[in-house]
Order: sequence, then structure tokens, then C-alpha cells
Amino acid sequence: MLERIVTCVSLLMCAVPFIIIGVLNKESMTPITFWSGKENKLKQELKNIKGYNYAMASLYRKCGAVFLIAGIGSLVHPAVGIVMVGLACTLGFYFAYRSYKEILNNNS
Repeated sequence: MLERIVTCVSLLMCAVPFIIIGVLNKESMTPITFWSGKENKLKQELKNIKGYNYAMASLYRKCGAVFLIAGIGSLVHPAVGIVMVGLACTLGFYFAYRSYKEILNNNS
């Protein structure tokens, strides 16, 4: 039972930063970066920062939800949580990057 709790808490700790970014930066005047930190480049490239931030906040909340669901799945069995995280960190990040590129193209 302890391994289930430890896995769940670990995954929840991964979910919290994504959810915080998604909730707090939705109305921000500076663009939400996609793990690159190139804020100045984004400011020059974007035409609609508000629409971009709204879409990026939604993407970050979805990423947080995936880790949250994986944490809940780990309460069923630790292997379920580990498999879900494996999928999130491979296929999930691929789809997140594709979504980011689409958001960037739509708001540039």
C-alpha cells in the first residue's frame, strides 16, 4: 500500500506545477513559454498574446490533468501509474508539442 501512496504523491507533485501555470498565467500579459524560456522571441513573434496565453494555459492544464489521472491510477496499482506516466512522457509530450506548434501558428 505504501508504494501506491508514494507513487500517487509523486505524480501529484508533477501535476501541480502544470495546473498552477495553467490557472495563474491565463490572463498574463507575457507569453507562456513552452519549456524554452524564449519569452522575448515570443513577444516579437506573436500577434495575439491573450489568445495564445489562453490556449497555452489550456494545454498546461491538460498536461496537469494527465499526471493527476496517472496519480489516481497508481492508487489502483503502481504499475498502472507507471505505465500511464510512460505514455504521458512519450506520446503525450509529442501531442503537446504538436498542439504548441498549432497554437503558435494560429497566434503568429
